[in-house]
Amino acid sequence: MTILRHPSEKRGFANPEPMILIAIIGIVLAVAIPQFARARLRAKELDTRKALTALRSALAAYHKDMGGRYPAHVSELLLGDKYLRSVPKAKVPPHHMDSDSVRLALHSSDSDDSGGWAYVAEPSSKDWGTVFVNCTHTDIKGASWSDY
Repeated sequence: MTILRHPSEKRGFANPEPMILIAIIGIVLAVAIPQFARARLRAKELDTRKALTALRSALAAYHKDMGGRYPAHVSELLLGDKYLRSVPKAKVPPHHMDSDSVRLALHSSDSDDSGGWAYVAEPSSKDWGTVFVNCTHTDIKGASWSDY
């Protein structure tokens, strides 16, 4: 005995197009999501390099204006908004949270890897007036952050 079905009662997929479309979308997402994450990481690293350049420029201007003296702390660069309006944040994901904290260091290789910035304020140090990223991890290119 044959069971007659109504033409609107179809079983399964009649065409492979929906499955192909889903597969293509999956492949595109599998490629795009990691690339997007990497682009965000590169952008944060670029922000950190720009912030480091701004800090170093402000220190150089302060040094010139003060007759060869560096500030005792980076916060002196904020007085009167002449050199900086605020200390920029160091962004070194995924190793540390974004931070504008400044740790005093004895020399330019004195990183405790706590994130933020490190500043050598000791006049007797050969690195006096140096600011650097307080992170010993590496960036996307494999360079150590504290070497910038």
